[in-house]
Amino acid sequence: MYSVQITKTVEIEESRIKDLLDCAFEGGINYWAKIGENNREALGDKYLSDTLMRKEGYVWLELTDVINYQTKALFKNEMFQYGLERMAEKYPWHLENFIKENEDAETGDVFIQCCVFGRIIFG
Repeated sequence: MYSVQITKTVEIEESRIKDLLDCAFEGGINYWAKIGENNREALGDKYLSDTLMRKEGYVWLELTDVINYQTKALFKNEMFQYGLERMAEKYPWHLENFIKENEDAETGDVFIQCCVFGRIIFG
């Protein structure tokens, strides 16, 4: 039996990152985190993903886990790249689902955890 590792570069549109963020923030991370009230007040009726994607530079995103431990995550474009790279490295089946446009709340959750922690901590 032969084993071959194949490396492939995939271009991902910003709109697809927004789709993945929507999967996370509209249900994917709700079992372990809630968005900070300051973030919700600043957003009004807007999707959090719209704010993160439009923001120049960075935006603070406060996630509070279910045990009341607060994590402040500074989201930058580099974090999205980092999260995608961690997904490809550690959870390739989730990245494959995303690339095939078959992402769901779980895929969004894995993406956020990879962006913030570099791996799955919850779930």
